[in-house]
Amino acid sequence: MTKNEVQQRWLNKPFYFFKILMWATGCGKSLPALKSIHNKQTLIVLSQLLHENNWRKEAIKWNIDLSTVTFVCYNSLIKHKDTDWDLIILDEGHRWIDNWTETLPQFNSKELIVLSGTLSSDAVKKMYIIGKPQIDVITTEMAVEWGLLPEPQIKIFQLVLDNIKVNQVFEKGKAKHKKTESCTYQEWLNKWIRVKGDKRPNLQISCTAYQYHQLLVNDIDWAKDKAIKTKDENLWRRVKMLGNQRKSWLASIKTQLVRELIKKLHGKRVVVFANDILQAEMFDVNAVHSKNKRGQLIIEEFNTYKRDLLVSVRQLQESMNLVEPEVGIIVQLNNSKESGKKQVSIKNQQSLGRILRHVSPTLYLFVFKNTQDEVYLNKFMESINPDWFTYITLNDI
Repeated sequence: MTKNEVQQRWLNKPFYFFKILMWATGCGKSLPALKSIHNKQTLIVLSQLLHENNWRKEAIKWNIDLSTVTFVCYNSLIKHKDTDWDLIILDEGHRWIDNWTETLPQFNSKELIVLSGTLSSDAVKKMYIIGKPQIDVITTEMAVEWGLLPEPQIKIFQLVLDNIKVNQVFEKGKAKHKKTESCTYQEWLNKWIRVKGDKRPNLQISCTAYQYHQLLVNDIDWAKDKAIKTKDENLWRRVKMLGNQRKSWLASIKTQLVRELIKKLHGKRVVVFANDILQAEMFDVNAVHSKNKRGQLIIEEFNTYKRDLLVSVRQLQESMNLVEPEVGIIVQLNNSKESGKKQVSIKNQQSLGRILRHVSPTLYLFVFKNTQDEVYLNKFMESINPDWFTYITLNDI
């Protein structure tokens, strides 16, 4: 089956007011959406305005008139509720679910098309606020089996937290009315762990990476246990904050290993999904992120073969067509959600989808053993074909 056949099959279906194209990234779901316009008064809703240029390029490529189209970001959607729309297209429909499912019932529109590579069960349930959707699904596995997409190689570097070098400092407490003292991890275990409340100063604990992780996990477990017992929303917010802190820290201690991998991949077309702006700029000063106004130009340079390295922070996962990226690197895996009987790993699968434009794509993952990384990896492996995954070391490159 070809992309054209898949797209035409969908276009030939009888009219239905609310359709969802849940097609894997790279299957070409934007073209049938564009072909649905036909001079209709159309609103195309984007997760970020950077993606408008991509839509316009696709329209030019397929000779589609956009003169009746208005582009808007999800966070400005409400401003357009007083216009009568023939067609509304939601790009990356898994984003801002609570926003648009509550806002769109206020709109007067004849037709709604939702585009998404991946939707969780919760997301689909919320869409029923608008009406019963007609869902067309093409998973990554289906697309590979049909020959729409190449079979990827997903290579995992399994890492171990170091417990020899004392090169981390864990901050325990930040109360302004307390003094701050430094101590070793052993001093924390022998003395300070038993001192409670105002009797204990803010501490800066010198420790190994393994010990830092233990301290962080202990704080998360304590907050989670208290939140369950007290049902205190502030404690649940603290659990989430500490979870994000753990995720960011795990990403930060992978930086040097990722730099080594990038060097080894010299000469290949590489896309790196960094965890934050600071890390991204360590890989490339011209990284694409929200504070770099040259982002579109940098992407164009990659797509026209003027550069072979493209580093981004939350800018490339969605709605961006990249030209022949051979290799993808995910520094920090993300969590997955339930989708029927399977997991749906939205951000991870979007990152994978960016490199499926190449005939032989490879995706590299960095995973610390016995950490939350492994939980994310296992769920990612549940969301797609586990046979695509292999474990390697840097010496294998």
